[in-house]
Amino acid sequence: MVEGEKNEKPSLWVNIKDSVAGFFGLRQTRHGINFGILLIGVFGIIVVVNVIASKKVIQFDMTAKKNYSLSDKTVQVLTQRLKDQDVKILGFFATSDETGGKQTTKELITSYRRYDDRISIDFIDPELDPIKANKFNIDRFGEVVISIGDKNETVTTLNEETVTNALIKLTTTTSKKICFVSGHGEFSLENEYQSAKTALESDNYTTESIILLGKSAVPTDCNALIISSGKTEPSKEETLLIQTYLNGNGKAMFLLDALEKNAYGTLLAEWGITVGNDVVLDLGQAVGSAFTPIFMTYSSNQIVAKLTNNPIVLHTARSVDQAETPPTGISAEWLVKSSSKSWAETDLSDKGLENPVFDDKVDKKGPISVAVAASGSKTQAAATGQKKEETRIVVVGDTHFLSKEVLGQVAGNKDFFLNSINWIAEQEDLISISPKDAQTDPIVLSTNQKNIILFISIIFIPLIVIIFGIGIWVKRRKSR
Repeated sequence: MVEGEKNEKPSLWVNIKDSVAGFFGLRQTRHGINFGILLIGVFGIIVVVNVIASKKVIQFDMTAKKNYSLSDKTVQVLTQRLKDQDVKILGFFATSDETGGKQTTKELITSYRRYDDRISIDFIDPELDPIKANKFNIDRFGEVVISIGDKNETVTTLNEETVTNALIKLTTTTSKKICFVSGHGEFSLENEYQSAKTALESDNYTTESIILLGKSAVPTDCNALIISSGKTEPSKEETLLIQTYLNGNGKAMFLLDALEKNAYGTLLAEWGITVGNDVVLDLGQAVGSAFTPIFMTYSSNQIVAKLTNNPIVLHTARSVDQAETPPTGISAEWLVKSSSKSWAETDLSDKGLENPVFDDKVDKKGPISVAVAASGSKTQAAATGQKKEETRIVVVGDTHFLSKEVLGQVAGNKDFFLNSINWIAEQEDLISISPKDAQTDPIVLSTNQKNIILFISIIFIPLIVIIFGIGIWVKRRKSR
């Protein structure tokens, strides 16, 4: 072997090195490596996101009314009422029930735990643990027991409303009584106002129908009065009892229908509230007829501030407004107004109501106020450090909006009513929007919306089809 020949042949290492360098120098290789790095990066991001998601669930509710989110009322109860109290929930379901009511319960309580992780839930099969079931008087599958301390509430129909109402009852030390004044042909608490009674009891109020005639004072166990227009007027003695009650820092809600006599106008004027002798009509925003307007204009008062997207419906409502100059020490504020296309009709005769027409000489052009809240005190000021006592009044120009036919169909009416009661009863932490019903909300259309739908479906669409058909016929005829 000639010296130097070994230098002419490259070593194995050199060949490998050159091959590797050539391989990584190829464009396909560089693209492959870049793709691999990108793939590893994407995989890493997915892993990190899944780890975070397993620890904290993030949900987005894109529905217009937030149907899959906890209501404002529930959130307030969780953040303001529980005050770091331990809440223990026991669900009594069959062991085999993994996809039905048991799963629904688990998902609902999980949504509560996002606001308060001191809420815990356990599931018990009553057949396997009859002692625990007997302790809570469980007699069927699907019942849920909610406990705070030594207080328990059993929920038989599980949904957000029933769970939240149970929490309200468990966190309320005393139950306040709402008394409905009767004896003058008012709507009955057991009939027309049955839905209102149920709604109040769900918020842990008790209710009672009372007659003031023959009494020396409003019963002391009444924390607030609901006074409705009746077929007959109250006596002077009854009106004086109510006046004395209000002057002593009483609480009351008045429901005054337009087609009944204005029996409390003089009394309410003392509190900066003007009750009109008229009926509010609306030709542009109503249900069925102008006598049943849809109201969507609210003040900034806490009673109605959260009702922005929740219309209320009143029937034969009279105007109720704040006085231009309320008495000293009294504050009054309008709550709800009609649309700009409404007016307050002052001709309440049969002829005037049969064919109502706006008369700018005697009628008032909309928007018209139909509800007012007033507060203040006519008693001596409280001593320093003592809680300030005051009278609280809400007046609504309608008695029908609490009827079971309306209250169960229009969610805004229920929220407006409960918020008014919670305000006059000084339970402001319950002023909110209630949980949505599981059933589908009815669509409330204004007169204009109905006319537009009628025009599009009956006239516009058929007309387009006819024009299109004529066009095709003419085109084919010309092509022959």
